[in-house]
Amino acid sequence: VQTKVNSWIAQIRKVTTLPSTHTFSQTDIDEVAYWSNLHSALAHIREELSKPSTVLTLTLLKSAKRFVTTIALENNTGLDAAESIVNDVHQFLKGYPAHKLASAG
Repeated sequence: VQTKVNSWIAQIRKVTTLPSTHTFSQTDIDEVAYWSNLHSALAHIREELSKPSTVLTLTLLKSAKRFVTTIALENNTGLDAAESIVNDVHQFLKGYPAHKLASAG
């Protein structure tokens, strides 16, 4: 179980490091799509972490005194920081008329 949770942590970190390593896309449409997709991916991760099976897994690890793993999943994935950045960018780009600008050019 601990190995599986460590795998989750590694997978989550791959996504949560994307905002800080992102290089800008060549087109506005690609940039808007990137941030929108990243926003959806982070929302999906948050949803998965709140599922009963995930909560049960963490409860089992805590009862087995595997605190390092549970703390790493809860506090050391960078999820909160990534969500903050992506939510800000997503809100900014939400009304951006990328398709209209691309077709006008």
